[in-house]
Amino acid sequence: MPFLSLILNNWKSLLLIGATAFIGFALHQWNVSGMEARHKAQLEEQAAGLAAQCEADKKTTQEAYNALKTKTDALSSRIAALKLRRPSRCVAVSASKPAAEHDGSPTGEKPVGRDGGITTDALIDFSGKAESYRLRLLACQDFVRTIQKEAE
Repeated sequence: MPFLSLILNNWKSLLLIGATAFIGFALHQWNVSGMEARHKAQLEEQAAGLAAQCEADKKTTQEAYNALKTKTDALSSRIAALKLRRPSRCVAVSASKPAAEHDGSPTGEKPVGRDGGITTDALIDFSGKAESYRLRLLACQDFVRTIQKEAE
């Protein structure tokens, strides 16, 4: 019974302590809810920004790809037209020695002609590959410059 008498004698203080605890807990929950809402809004804003940046990056990449594709298609057309206009013939490489039989081509075609020279088709193909690599390198450099400008 001493515990009950203690409660009855100090009920106002205990009620005040309980009310203060309840109000503190309610304020804490309200503050946490507000922080969670702000955090959620920040995350959504960040996600929207990242999605927009991703779309912009995709657009930049697609534009760079389309520009390269246009240039390589034009190169392929020029090479095909050049091969059609000029009949394949043997070009002498050296008067003193015949050219080697191995060209390193993956198709196994031998660009070496009858007289130890190189066929014009092989030279056109080689120059076409070299030009294609040059176009790709220039496209990569342009792409990097574009990305750097966008980052500034």
